[in-house]
Amino acid sequence: MRVAATTALGTDYMCRHDVGTLAVFGSGWQARSNVRALLQIRPSIKRVYVFSPNPDNRHQYAKSMSEELGIEVLAADSPEQAVKASDVILEASSARTPVFDGALLRPGQFVTSLGGGDEHFQRRPIDPEAVARCDRVAVHSLEVHYGNEEIADCVAAGKLKWEDVPDLPTLVTGKVQWPPSREETRFFKNNVGLGSQFAAVGGLVLAKAKQAGLGFQVPQDLVSQLMRR
Repeated sequence: MRVAATTALGTDYMCRHDVGTLAVFGSGWQARSNVRALLQIRPSIKRVYVFSPNPDNRHQYAKSMSEELGIEVLAADSPEQAVKASDVILEASSARTPVFDGALLRPGQFVTSLGGGDEHFQRRPIDPEAVARCDRVAVHSLEVHYGNEEIADCVAAGKLKWEDVPDLPTLVTGKVQWPPSREETRFFKNNVGLGSQFAAVGGLVLAKAKQAGLGFQVPQDLVSQLMRR
């Protein structure tokens, strides 16, 4: 849920409000939680297309999520079908290589991708060509460099500049403001998890538990240790 909330927050600041269709790449638990979160901030979405390389997985996902969400969720036969039919494209898979051809993007579409690799395990689930075609690009964190491989490729190729890529705090605080647009193609990379996500979710869980009268107070001396040199 914390990952999905970050995806939804970035989407809310970058994506127009009249979107009606969503393509999701992936059929696992991230693909489920992120779709739930996106529908919270864009309830205008009434149809979802899902693509996974495994036909059984995508058909099972379509059936279960359609029943859960109460909207039409369809298994796409190809990445091309999903991308061409959708206003919003969500990559929530375990793919290491691009899940769709970047040349398929058209003006007005919004793309978001979550998670990335590290110095030992690089991932490019979004075609760098797709990133290069986007008018606006933002990331969850610029402080953490890994997870932004597709963007780094565009920078290295001279198609994008890091100074033109804001991070999520910059968008949330209003230092960078991008009005909704039907003409611009945009991309938000939820590239990394941060400690603030755990703290925010943990604090909310604790507050709700106290409100509901659940749990008990653990004496501090049972859970802390003295730091010794």
